[in-house]
Amino acid sequence: MLKKLSFLVLASGVTIAWWYRRNSTSGPVVGLDYGSFRGKSLHTHGIEQFFGIPYAEPPVGERRFTNPIPPLRTYWNHDSTKHPAVCPQQSLGGNTSSIYKDWFDNLGLNPLMYLKPFGSGQEDCLTVDVTRPTGLTNDSKLPVIYFIYPGGYNYGASWELTGVPIVKKSIEMNLPIIWVSGNHRTNAFGFLGGKEVGKAGVGNLGLKDQRLTMQWIQKYISQFGGDPEKVIVYGESSGAISISHHLLAFNGNLNGLFRGAICQSGTALPVGKFSDGAGQKGFDLLVNRLGCQDSNDKLDCLRHADLKKMQNVIDELPGTFSFGSFPLTFGPAVDGEFVTDSIQHALKNGRFAKVPVIVTDVQDEGTILAIGSYSVKTEDEFREFISKKVPKASPEQIEKVLQLWPSDPTLGSPFGSGTKNAVTPVYKQYSAILGDFGFQGLRRLFLRGTCDSMPTWSLLDRAAQHFPVVGAFHASDLPAVIGITPGNRSEDYQKRWISFAYQLDPNHEGLPKWEKYDDHHSLLLMDQDGSIGMEPDTFREHEIDYYLENLEDFVFASP
Repeated sequence: MLKKLSFLVLASGVTIAWWYRRNSTSGPVVGLDYGSFRGKSLHTHGIEQFFGIPYAEPPVGERRFTNPIPPLRTYWNHDSTKHPAVCPQQSLGGNTSSIYKDWFDNLGLNPLMYLKPFGSGQEDCLTVDVTRPTGLTNDSKLPVIYFIYPGGYNYGASWELTGVPIVKKSIEMNLPIIWVSGNHRTNAFGFLGGKEVGKAGVGNLGLKDQRLTMQWIQKYISQFGGDPEKVIVYGESSGAISISHHLLAFNGNLNGLFRGAICQSGTALPVGKFSDGAGQKGFDLLVNRLGCQDSNDKLDCLRHADLKKMQNVIDELPGTFSFGSFPLTFGPAVDGEFVTDSIQHALKNGRFAKVPVIVTDVQDEGTILAIGSYSVKTEDEFREFISKKVPKASPEQIEKVLQLWPSDPTLGSPFGSGTKNAVTPVYKQYSAILGDFGFQGLRRLFLRGTCDSMPTWSLLDRAAQHFPVVGAFHASDLPAVIGITPGNRSEDYQKRWISFAYQLDPNHEGLPKWEKYDDHHSLLLMDQDGSIGMEPDTFREHEIDYYLENLEDFVFASP
């Protein structure tokens, strides 16, 4: 069982990377105004790939912790046939005592693979990858899907989710598309917080990297055969959270960067302001540990700190799968310009881009984020833990949370598993809270706030609900998107995403009708037996309504 679980966790966003052998000695070349880029041909698939095309000046030296700018140098005859370097990575678990590492040890796998599956990374990393059908010209004008990778704003790689399967499927459907993905800075390098960062105007750098990638697509994708007027953005987990921030950015002004969005397991979290000290703990830790505490310009001191030493300090902070890491150690915050407001206020005031959006979740979003809860043994310990996580909540609100999300394992997540999967006394309880607070509730908040202004669709995937320990866990839907899930599920996802890229509607001939999320709050349900159908979005309605009614008091404190 552990072998199966470990494989699926890896195959669902942690290390999805499918490798295709290059079978030609020469490849396609695309010329841009700052270089020429030689890719590779996958003849058996009718596909061409270009890796590692720089879209920004490398953020090294004095450019560390600065806003991204387009390349200043040229790249003639650039080799774009190999996976590019990833940006500096944070270890997933924060330390090696996690239950996940124990699983890896039992399987005889290298724990470093768990800690940093893509390696440590380097700062010269801001590159873009393009996957396209062969035989395109500048006049082909194919729709484009720009994918933003997951990783909890801690780690990730442009090539972790290959575009080959979905491009291949689009060719088979006679609806060919182009797939684009790009590296962006993560952890402290991309999402350093604190008042100093806000004052300097260099917050949310990872989001700004993504925005510059979108601008690169607008300027150059026609050279690859794409249509800059037919771009949709697609992200999972932190990638989906990022997309919802782009929908809210600059008070909803997209400047034509994309015309539709798919947010898979993630919408914007309520966030604090840099001016109020959002992310200050992480900033202060870096400053103190790297000897910058007496500097007149602490941010400039951090720019000149040793990379390896900085990464070692970052690795001490909670990683994506560390118990208590939610909300994310690093992530967006209100800067007054790019991120102009927290999601609940932006939606209320109608400050968001009005474009068609798909928002999806899996049933047990919180399980893999809560599985390290072995350190909490009693209800009193859990009460204290939750009180610290939501410090604005009153004692009465905390007691209400414990009533609505009880320790009874039959009511916890994985849902519908009875007394099974209770690996710790609070695991299923905490999983339910994380799933509702971090995913299901915010999905519903976003959809309720936008469905009257633009076409929206929603989906709940519970196909993996009977999987041991974690159920239909966070990212368990990703294998379906890349075509490795048996049955109709992969076919359904791929056809719907391709149809959305073409017509801004996820419905396709031969598939069950997917109704819009309107006043009836219709939800497309994907079940374990392969059945697909509509039902009202009432999943955990009572609990989620209480959470949303008290959202301002239930904003998680930063780790």
